[in-house]
Amino acid sequence: MIKLPLIKIFASLILLLLLQGAAASDHADPVFNQQPTRSLSGLFAFIDNNDLIIILTTHPGLNHPLPIHHLHEQTYRVHLDLTSKVSFDNPQQRMRYGGSINRPKHIKESATLAFSLNENAELVKFKPQGALQETDNIRVFTGVRDDPFIFPKFFGTNVVAMVTAIPLDAFPKQQKDFVLWGDIIRKGKKIDHVGRSNRTMQPRLDFLNTLEPYEHLEAINKKHNDPGLVDKVLMSKLAPLFAIRDYDKFPDVMIFSRHHKAGFPNGRLLTDDVADLTCQLGDCLLWELSYGDVRTWNWPRKNTNDKPFLPHFPYLAKPW
Repeated sequence: MIKLPLIKIFASLILLLLLQGAAASDHADPVFNQQPTRSLSGLFAFIDNNDLIIILTTHPGLNHPLPIHHLHEQTYRVHLDLTSKVSFDNPQQRMRYGGSINRPKHIKESATLAFSLNENAELVKFKPQGALQETDNIRVFTGVRDDPFIFPKFFGTNVVAMVTAIPLDAFPKQQKDFVLWGDIIRKGKKIDHVGRSNRTMQPRLDFLNTLEPYEHLEAINKKHNDPGLVDKVLMSKLAPLFAIRDYDKFPDVMIFSRHHKAGFPNGRLLTDDVADLTCQLGDCLLWELSYGDVRTWNWPRKNTNDKPFLPHFPYLAKPW
């Protein structure tokens, strides 16, 4: 049997690791990510004119000049499921996730955008695959830009960004609902995941990062119903951080529907203060941490980015 003092020491160490690594939206999955600065940090989706804009960011808190020597070792991808049935009749799931997915075990990409970059964050290869038409008309930007996350720790720093403007005509006719997620592939393996903001960043859901969305619900239920010894300790002694909640039982994907106004949780705008918005739904770790920065930005709490976004492509502010 584990003695109480040992449990407290173990829990304290985990908490210390969490607070040292905790960051933003998906900025640094805080406990078990060995290289958080190489993580995916954000996924955004909205409509501008007749284009679906998708922005994927990585390398949160970038504060050193190029080159980034390992960039070429990884492939960054955005997946779109265009066939999963999305419904909006569950008010709780619509408020939290933007809608409901009727068959979560059947989530599968219909189209994929794959980016290969060089050490200067320049595009080496862009490969759209699947159910997209006239892919030559997709506009692509890659490079270093201001970190768009509204969070003091990352003010004055940059990210590596991949921005696409996809004409709506590229999608099947009458396409209104999109299910999206992003990932990183390194040496043939998935090493990071981003879906809805502020999910896999949560310590209790860190384990989803290497799984595919169709696996998420089963894995969450297993963690809840049959945790191992370590998980039992964490879930009992650090319940607010590690205990699975009933509303967690949902795949980590972003829902974006043209039937509704864009903005979290229906897609995500650059101006969405997701630390505040997700705190209103029960996940307040980021919101609380946004007050803990020792720099002058922490009070009163900022709810806008440290630089104004551009009104046009590629939308992200110029880098620091």
